[in-house]
Amino acid sequence: MRQRHLVALATLFAVALAIAACSLPFGGSSSGAAPATPTPPTTPTPTTPAGEYAFVRAGDVWARTGIGPAYQVTFLHVNDVAAAWGQIAWSPDRAQIAFILRAPPLAPGVTSSVPGQNTGTVFVVNVANGTVLSLNGSASHLTAPLLGRHLAWLSPTSLLVSAEGKIQVVTIGAPPAIVPLAGPQNVWEIAVRGATLWYSSVANIQNDTGTGELRAVTPQNGALTGDHLVATLGPVTLPATLCGGFYCPPDTSTPAVPYAWDASADGAHVAYQQAPGVTNPPPTATPTPKPSATPHAASSPTPAPSARATPTPSPTPTATPVPATLHIVLAAADGSGAAPLFAGLPPEGGAIDLAFSPDGKYIALDVPAGATFGPYVQATAAGSAVQTQPAQLPPPNGTAIGGLIAWSPDSQNVSFTGTGIGTGSQAILTFTLTGQVGVTETNAFDIGWAGA
Repeated sequence: MRQRHLVALATLFAVALAIAACSLPFGGSSSGAAPATPTPPTTPTPTTPAGEYAFVRAGDVWARTGIGPAYQVTFLHVNDVAAAWGQIAWSPDRAQIAFILRAPPLAPGVTSSVPGQNTGTVFVVNVANGTVLSLNGSASHLTAPLLGRHLAWLSPTSLLVSAEGKIQVVTIGAPPAIVPLAGPQNVWEIAVRGATLWYSSVANIQNDTGTGELRAVTPQNGALTGDHLVATLGPVTLPATLCGGFYCPPDTSTPAVPYAWDASADGAHVAYQQAPGVTNPPPTATPTPKPSATPHAASSPTPAPSARATPTPSPTPTATPVPATLHIVLAAADGSGAAPLFAGLPPEGGAIDLAFSPDGKYIALDVPAGATFGPYVQATAAGSAVQTQPAQLPPPNGTAIGGLIAWSPDSQNVSFTGTGIGTGSQAILTFTLTGQVGVTETNAFDIGWAGA
């Protein structure tokens, strides 16, 4: 799916240094225009919302599982400068955490020696005793891209992984069993919502180009049923096989889809970035025919033509140029009823991440570092605490926001990784729906909330 341009990884200190020269006026109106008066500096205060979460600190995974402080779960002791961390995902029973790590040659799980692939080994760790299950044996080696969402728990003992263009099913056991799911091709990001597996992929690949799609399918007993197209996202240019720098293809076997998306926890709605002008196909479900208002319509299947003459269309007025905006859509699960989200925001680098709150009432949006606006939250329905217009979440001055969006289970807080511009220091920043910001964990990044 989408290719993210900033990941909250400890190895990316160079990114924070590079953006030090950029102006980051995070304050502003919901339209994304530069403010006439700078927003007053925000002062973060310590805050620890209720709930369990895991994060990375000093080369290991830490967790907070009660009312006490966070504690160290793993003891890999990898070098933060050399290591790269990907997504963290809790199992449904909160007994295990899956994560992606690349740290050659300082820890178990050495993956590729080709820097351009930017993948890591998948690990599963027992939260209670710290036992680490590395899916890294002669018959059980599994890597996944570091950028994006590529881990999704189907059950407490079944983990789905998006890797090498396919969806792999990992059955947790001794030893773990890894079986590719047949069907989906060129898979990028994945998400499990209830009994539905959502995924993005590239279709119609010809001459290094294709079409990004959002699809849904139901996994049952190792097979997939009902695979269908939900939305056409837009054109995709496939990345080069190998490259250098931070913007390499995360997995050279998997075409990245540069469109952000998410599905609500109940699977009733989707939100996605779409290229302007792209038209979605009609929903796959056949709508129930509406009953005719004529009592005896069945005897006259062909309606009589209207006696009124077809009106002559009015001349089309001269179009006024409309500024380009970030095109994000909220729709029903089948793709119907599409409505715009985050209207008026300029398309500065596109969306990095979209995420529904667990209760489905809000959507958070992350954007590239260096854009003239910061993260936003918007309500999915009128009358919610956040208005239907986007509400900006200004980070503390001198801080860039990155990483995957992480909602707290109560849907009242949303967390990001904050990186100090010019210093590279990182912390978990948590925003309330009203935009107040606090430091949840210092010297930390890549938070993942349990149950969210």
